[in-house]
Amino acid sequence: MATWERRPSPYLLQGHGKSKGKPFSPDQMWMAFDRERKKYPILEGAVPHGLRANAVIRLRGEGYTALQISDMVGTSVEMIEHYRRYADRKANGQVVLRDLREHKEEKIVKHWKSGKSK
Repeated sequence: MATWERRPSPYLLQGHGKSKGKPFSPDQMWMAFDRERKKYPILEGAVPHGLRANAVIRLRGEGYTALQISDMVGTSVEMIEHYRRYADRKANGQVVLRDLREHKEEKIVKHWKSGKSK
């Protein structure tokens, strides 16, 4: 990243046509995103925000720090922490469920006799 050209926002510039080198407007960004989304059926219904959140969670899982992830995806460290909390909460819940299943398998439950005959 140290070798990347430094320039003010926005970070995405148009790559072709008469607007080459100019920033994308929000409408142009959505049109380009929709065009690309149609090429890949798996992306049906995907939105940039969701893709960014998934990228943050994946990068978190790979061990990057919040500051590193913030630099990679171009959003605030606070937002990165928000996404991370969600992912961490989900992972922690899965650990608890796994531990409960393992504990249940190790424990033999004996039923009390009530003294009543059937």
